Amino acid sequence: MKTRIAYYFIGLVISALALTSVASLSSYTHESNNNLMTTQAQLQALQKNYDQLETDHESLAKDYKSLKADHDQTKSDLEAANGKVASLESELKTTKAQNDKLEQTLKIARQNMKVLDGLFDASISQNEMNARVTATGNSELSKKWNAINSQDALGQFIVYLVHMVWQSLN
Repeated sequence: MKTRIAYYFIGLVISALALTSVASLSSYTHESNNNLMTTQAQLQALQKNYDQLETDHESLAKDYKSLKADHDQTKSDLEAANGKVASLESELKTTKAQNDKLEQTLKIARQNMKVLDGLFDASISQNEMNARVTATGNSELSKKWNAINSQDALGQFIVYLVHMVWQSLN
């Protein structure tokens, strides 16, 4: 009987060990399963984040391409506008030079017209006529003015003066 009891006892210990092993294995499996499920949930969340990031990246890449194209177009437009500005500045410079020349021509024409007007205004003195002729700065006109000694010379002076006005206006 002692042997039987010993066998029962050994059987109980082996059964207890087997049950403990099964329980331990079951607990390990349950914990591993929980860890696996948690990891799978984390993986799904990460996959969702990754997909969203990938979508955002594609959207940003399209936006970048669009912005780059807009930038290139704007840069091209700016270069064209700068070319036009340079051209217009050149034209403005030319126009200013022509305007200055025209102003000078009109000034000379006015001075010549003052001389011509003075010839027909009896209230203008000889000294004032001399000053008007000198103000033109035309040495040939001054010579012709000083050479007037007859009606013919005065007529030639008037013709010369009218030609000067006409040339300066053309």
